[in-house]
Amino acid sequence: MGFTIVKNYGKPIDEDTKLTQNMVYQRSGQYIEQRDLMVEFKEFEPNMHPYTLIPSTYDMGETTNFTITIFSQKEVKLEMIVGTPSPI
Repeated sequence: MGFTIVKNYGKPIDEDTKLTQNMVYQRSGQYIEQRDLMVEFKEFEPNMHPYTLIPSTYDMGETTNFTITIFSQKEVKLEMIVGTPSPI
């Protein structure tokens, strides 16, 4: 399990979106085969457009259940987007 945080400058991300390195803001690091994954980011750049968090598995096409928990000192608005972007 791992994840990528993307800055897509307000454009929707769906299964037809081809991610580029310029869009990637943060990554969780190497994929790990564990039940829990915790990553701490000290600070996000202020951004008038939303960030998109894309959870993923190591093997393309593999699916699994997951839970995302976010702790923040500032307000965070979450919105679920259904779709599978193309890998980088």
